[in-house]
This record gives sequence, C-alpha cells and structure tokens, in this order.
Amino acid sequence: MMGLPMRQKKILKKLMALDGWVKGRKLAEEMEVTPRTIRTDIAAINVWLKSVSCYIESSRQEGYRLRGERLGELESLLWDGTDIPLTPQERMRILGIRLLQADEENPEDVDELEEEMFVSRTTLESGIFKIKAMLESRTTPMYIKRTGRKIWTSGEEETRRFLLKELVVDRTDPDYLMIENYNDYFGTNVPEKMMNCVLKSLTDKEISMTAEDILHLVIYLSIKLSRIHMGYEFQNKTKDLMAPEDINWALSETIAEKVRIEFSTVFNEEELVDLAVQLSLFRLIGNESEARPIPKPEQSHYEYVVNELLKDIKNKFHLDLTDDQELKDGLVTHIRYTLKRINMEPESTNPVLMLLKTEYPFVFDMSLFLYERFYDVFGVRLNENELGYVATYLGSAVERLERKKSPKDFTIAVVTGMNYGTSRLMTTRMKAIYGDNCNIEGPFSIYAVHEIEKLKPTFVITTESKQVLKNIHVPKIQISPLLNEKDQREINKWLQHMRKEMMYDQLPKSIKDYFHEELFFYHMRTETPGEVIKAMSESLIKLGFAERDFAVKTMEREQVASTIFGNKIAMPHPIEACAKKTVISVGILDRPIPWGSGEAQLIFMLAVKKEDMKYLNSFFDLTVRLVDDEGLVKRLLDSKNLAQFKDRLPIL
Repeated sequence: MMGLPMRQKKILKKLMALDGWVKGRKLAEEMEVTPRTIRTDIAAINVWLKSVSCYIESSRQEGYRLRGERLGELESLLWDGTDIPLTPQERMRILGIRLLQADEENPEDVDELEEEMFVSRTTLESGIFKIKAMLESRTTPMYIKRTGRKIWTSGEEETRRFLLKELVVDRTDPDYLMIENYNDYFGTNVPEKMMNCVLKSLTDKEISMTAEDILHLVIYLSIKLSRIHMGYEFQNKTKDLMAPEDINWALSETIAEKVRIEFSTVFNEEELVDLAVQLSLFRLIGNESEARPIPKPEQSHYEYVVNELLKDIKNKFHLDLTDDQELKDGLVTHIRYTLKRINMEPESTNPVLMLLKTEYPFVFDMSLFLYERFYDVFGVRLNENELGYVATYLGSAVERLERKKSPKDFTIAVVTGMNYGTSRLMTTRMKAIYGDNCNIEGPFSIYAVHEIEKLKPTFVITTESKQVLKNIHVPKIQISPLLNEKDQREINKWLQHMRKEMMYDQLPKSIKDYFHEELFFYHMRTETPGEVIKAMSESLIKLGFAERDFAVKTMEREQVASTIFGNKIAMPHPIEACAKKTVISVGILDRPIPWGSGEAQLIFMLAVKKEDMKYLNSFFDLTVRLVDDEGLVKRLLDSKNLAQFKDRLPIL
C-alpha cells in the first residue's frame, strides 16, 4: 500500500474485516491514539482510496464503515510492504530489527534512519537508548556500537538470530500469520519457499505443528539462511546427547536437505545442531513413538503437576476432568515444552489471552491452580500469558465434557405470526442447523398458548415481540424471519447457557441477592487498581464478610493475571477463597483508570466462601454478559444507588 502508514493500514484492514460499523472510540483504543487522530487518519485513507473508487463512510452516531464497488481490489494492495511506522511500539520494533541486522561491516546510518522513519533525532536517540538497555539486560547481552553517524550491534550470533525472529514476527498485527507479510525482510518468495520446505518435511516425517509454530520456524530458518549467506555460520556447536533416532535431529536433517535443494545452501553440522535445538522448543504432534524420544524419568513430575491441577479443579469447582486422557497428554506435553522455552526465550505474548479472559473467565481462573503447583515442583513462576495457554487446554476439555453431557432432548418451540411459507422456511432452517442437538417443534401460531405450554419447551423462538407472548412463561428469543447470523449467535448463547446449567452447580438464589447496600460505592475517586482494591476490601473486612488478608490475596491475584475484562469492567477477587460470606461489592469510579491491559470504571469485587467456589462460573457469567453491551454498562455506570443498579442488571 504505497505511502500509507502502518496505523492507517491497520485501520483499513480492520474496516475490511468488519461487515458493518465500528465506533471511532473503539478504533482509537485499539490503535492507542485519540479519536481526533483517528478522524485525521480516516481523512488521509479516503484520499488514498479514491484510486480504487472506495471510501470510508462516517456517521456521528454509528462511527465508520468501508464502502465501494471495488473492495476486492484492496486486498492485493495491502501487501506491498511500504509501511511507515507511526506508533512508538512500531518504531521500536522496526528500529530494533534494523540495528540487529547491522554489524561493523554493514552499519546503519543514523541520519538515514531519522529520515526513513519520519522521526526527529531526539525521538530516534530515545528509541536507541531503550533498545540498548533491553539488549544489555539479557543473560547473553548484545551491545550497540557507534562511530560518528554509523551504528551497529555486536554479540553472540545465537542471540542475534533469536531476537530478530521475535521482532520480525509482529503478533499485534491481526494478519501476522500471512507469510507474504515477511517478503520485505528476506526477499520476495523466500518465506514462501521456506514454508514449502518445512511443510514437505513435516509431511515426510508424518508430524504436524500448530500454524503459529510453523510460522516461527519458517522465520527462524529464513533468518538462518540470510545470516549464512552473509558469512555468519555457527561454529563449535556439538551434537551432545542427540541420538540419531531423536526426532528433532531427524527432522532437522530432512529440512536441511530440502533447503539445500531449494536455495543451493548447505547447513554445516553446527547449523544442524542449532536447528535441532530450535525444533525441541516446538510442539511436534504425530505418532508418539516416532515424534518423541522415550520419556525421561522427570516425566513423572509433569504428570504429578497435571494430576494435582485436575484434583484441585474437581475439589474446588465440582468439575471432574480427571478422566480426560487427551487433556492430560496435552498438558504434559505443553509443560515440557514450556519449561524448555522459558529457559531459552524471554517472556512470550499470548495472542488470545484477552479473548480467553473475557469469554472464558471461569476456565482461565481454573488455570491459576497451576501457578503454585508449577512453582513448587519446577521453581518457575508462570505469567498470565503462559496460564492462558493452559486455559486453552482446559477450555477444550470443558467443551468435550459439555458435548458429552448435552441432552438430545432440548425442545425449542418456533412461534410466529408470519405467513405459512415463511414460517415453514424458518422452521426448516432451525431443524437443519439445530436438529442434531435439539427437538425443533412448530411452527406454532401466536395464539396456541395452551399447546405450547403443554409441550414444555426449553425456550421459544419467535418473530414476534416478547410482549405478544407474555402469557408463555418460558425464555423467549426474538429473531428475524430468515434466521440470520445474529439470530444464530443469540440461540447459541442460550443453548450454551442450558448446557452450563447441566455442567455446573447453579446459584441457590438470584445473583442480585448477592449485592448489599453497604457494599455499593458510587463516584469513587481513585487513581490505581491498588487503591480500589484496598478501599473495597476494607469495607468487606469491616462488615465481617472477609478475612483480614483479603486485600493482600486480591492484589496477589492481580499480579499473576489482571482481572480486567474489557468494556471498562474489572472483577478483582483473591487468588484463593478467604471470604466469610459470599457477596459482590460494586464500585463505580468517577472516571476510568488504567487497569492491566485496559481501563476500568465498573468494578465488581467478588468475595466467595470456600464452599461456594463451585458457583464461580455463575458469577463470571455476569461479566461475560456485560462485556459486549456498551449501552448497558453505560446505564449501570449512571446508577445512583443499588436499587437502580439492580433494576438495570440483566436477568441471568
């Protein structure tokens, strides 16, 4: 996209991916700029879009959306590699790559860097200083050297390659898995050809890897190829303790042979050893007898940690995953991989962390039980990114258990006042989509109240207003006559809710009964999460609802993983149960404050007795329902008292 800066390119990608409007405020939050800057960017993008007869439509009420008759032509223009880094994070990343690619024989020129990156000398020098501090703080440090206008880095080749790989792979880009994005770093078609070498090698060895791991391997190999061509081969690496039958060594030899054929480049034994070590950091999936060497005695430690985690979950949450062998095998393999990676790599980021915490908070909280177990056995403190990966395994196991326990006799009654043809079409679509999991009955007339109640449906799907069906006393979902994607999402939510009722212990009373007048705080003036937690905890302790260490354990939970949910909602709670009474304290701040990776203004402080931990999922459902409803959260923030607040809460 010629001349279009990276942030504007990301804005355009975002609008292309959406089928509808997006608020300017949301774009500003994602791009970490002000709404005014977004307006300026939109104006600039519109000038560029004239060349393809497209434009971004603006609405004071709705926000922005992409329009035009030639939208299909935009996709090919997104990958021409002429990005201009705008944000501080982008500048730091690009500057780091440029400096790591430079050495004494091929240095960078600071004047040229200043011009190419569109920054002042002060900004450039500030970036260089920060990168210098980061490089020198590593266990195996790199150093920035300067002579006049020339600047370069020096240090171990292994460290240089690893850091280059971490910087080149930009996980903040929603399209970072697109291999075409990396042509600028290595030359046109080099990443694609390297990808073919890797995929063919995996096929030959009957091994599979995750897409993200494949990308990291391809980029690392592309860096290896580039450095070898520049004359920087590894020397003096030995094949210690690496048996010929070791799958990492065997796979490295297979890849090296395909690289030789494709690029006319031979890896010496030292480069082969390095490749085998890198492969040991990835999760190789295949025939276990071939994909992994015979387990070492330490395997029992991994199994112990996994078994204790599942016991904790069973005892605390009444959720039995102990018979899920797929979960156990996956976690054991992941823990082995994690320990290897932590010993060689700096802290990693988890691209799905916020989604996990927002959409599956209960599952994420279950993963916290691994935190102490892991430290006790291995002496390693896991961060929230690592715990997030554990949560994905637990989430898959919960999904398997839900499917196993889901009844085939959910009954959905289709009720409509539409004409016969439309009614039949809607019912037929319902049966096609949901017939394998539920009984679909109907269509019924809106007047067939007695017949519908006799059926005892789980819930009703209707094209009419809920008021019209007020005499039918079961949950109702209003949909469009053609059952669009939005309707299906709403139905899926209800089905998921019904499955959860079968899976988890349900609250013995309405969630609204857990709120207390003395624990409703309106217009709180605080600056930090710590101040909020301290103030709200003191009230819980004073009223006799919590132990004296409640605030300490809540802050410990925040340090392990922030309890921000998005949409200005946070739900702080202790890392372990220490409440005398199960209650929810509400804090409405006078303005949003920074909280973890976002901002919070509506605070639900959760105090749960040990024996009530089995209900934790029901409490998290509250935030899951609110996180996507900006209007409802705004109304809750405007509540002046608890009665008004509870009236505005959704019925869960």
